[in-house]
Amino acid sequence: MSVAQRAAAVAVVIGVVVVGCSSGSVRGRSASESSGVVALSSSAPVVSPPASASAVSPPVSISPTSPPASVPVSAAALASYHWSALPPAPIAARWDAASAWTGRQLLIWGGDYGPRGDQLAGDGAAYDPTTKRWTKLPAAPISARTQLASVWTGSELFIWGGDAADGISGNGAIYNPVTMKWRKLPAGPLSGRTGAQAVWVDNEVIVIGGDPPATSTTQQVHTDLATFSPTTNQWTALAPMPLTANQLVLAVVAVATNDRLYAWEEWQRSVEDANGSGTIYSGIDLYIFDPTRNTWTPDVAASRPTDGMADNNSPAGIESAIWTGANILVPPPTSGWCGDCPGPALPGGRADLLNPSTNTWTTLPAGPIDDFNPGVFVWTGSSVIDFNTSSETNGPNGSTLPGQAAAWDPRTGAWTRLPAAPLYGGDVSVWDGEGLLEWGMLDVPTANSSVPSSTTGVQFGADR
Repeated sequence: MSVAQRAAAVAVVIGVVVVGCSSGSVRGRSASESSGVVALSSSAPVVSPPASASAVSPPVSISPTSPPASVPVSAAALASYHWSALPPAPIAARWDAASAWTGRQLLIWGGDYGPRGDQLAGDGAAYDPTTKRWTKLPAAPISARTQLASVWTGSELFIWGGDAADGISGNGAIYNPVTMKWRKLPAGPLSGRTGAQAVWVDNEVIVIGGDPPATSTTQQVHTDLATFSPTTNQWTALAPMPLTANQLVLAVVAVATNDRLYAWEEWQRSVEDANGSGTIYSGIDLYIFDPTRNTWTPDVAASRPTDGMADNNSPAGIESAIWTGANILVPPPTSGWCGDCPGPALPGGRADLLNPSTNTWTTLPAGPIDDFNPGVFVWTGSSVIDFNTSSETNGPNGSTLPGQAAAWDPRTGAWTRLPAAPLYGGDVSVWDGEGLLEWGMLDVPTANSSVPSSTTGVQFGADR
């Protein structure tokens, strides 16, 4: 195994939780979303990890510094990879945890768990794919929480805000995996909130958006933002996102490029006619933030026009976005954007690419799993992996269970079908330089239903 390959991996988690339009703190989950954990079916094709005396290591400091870039893995090469199980983690499986790939380890902290998803987690763990061992993180100086903002800075894990055990939080902490120590963040200019996003740009963390508290009189999400410098340990308030009169912003989705912040406002507007009846309009506006100038620029050409009457190939909805180093990838949304309404369901779909150089959208070619519910998209540094589909199909040609996967190679423009995953549904997904790691509340796909698995982590890769 090449340690240098893994250390230089693109530390990107795809399927980022977007700043949603919920009007309050929500911890619970329906019975259909979760249930008690049961043993993994013996027929499920998961390869067990090698037996060892213990899968949990004592605390060991491992440097996360980044050596030279890893060798690209083509989509065709990914087709020869296989799935296997991770050893058991020393923490409970959960949803909505902060996670990051450090170049050596997968870090996980916080989130919520339990049969109803209403128990807050304040612990964490690190997994090293080289040694195949877990290490439990030391206690953090902040309370247990979920729906938090987090980002990897290149050397530390930044955590802020969320639905905490002591209320909606406006505090946070930073974890350094080299020293294995936490430090609490100083007080910042942003109010406490859930569902905010954190991005790393221009050597600073920018926290943007977030949902209003349950007691708020408006559904509009937060459009203010602030930057935190790990070097100076200081916060600075930034220029808020532009707002248009009479437009209610219900969601914000952000992604950082090399030196800019791209942020979409999903909005709705109600217009009353002469008869007293109203018409609701909606759209998706793109704004670009320059952190060196502290200025926003509207990008009308790449925005989604009112009522979605787009002729610029812009996506029908945006729930997450990924920077590939050259383009912004927007995975297919689960529903079209239509303001504060259920929206037309989109059981399948194709992702879109925004080229910042030409400011134009391009829709990815049709792929082999487009007809299934959109899965999780992960950028490997050279290819896009689409996996973790949740839909099941039945027909004269047979059945297809959840967990389908495929890879798209931007160099060839072609899709390649990948082996289906034996488990699916984990919240945490990262590319570690040599393979894909998935962890969380996993399910075993079965005909007409799925059952929870006792296995909480899987990896997709070559023999290691």
